[in-house]
Amino acid sequence: YEQLKEYISGEANRRFIYEGKINEGFAWAGQVMGLIKDVPTVAELFERMINEAEQIRRRWAN
Repeated sequence: YEQLKEYISGEANRRFIYEGKINEGFAWAGQVMGLIKDVPTVAELFERMINEAEQIRRRWAN
């Protein structure tokens, strides 16, 4: 436990994220992997965002 205590307590994670010490810590990744359905291009992403905004605007206009 003593050898892992620093990692379990989250200190290594804080060093990586807040102090930028990439060789002394770690960052979490993968928590949302199941939510990613596709990886659109930037153009596709903007088109989706614009379409969604237009749909919302139309709903609010009624």
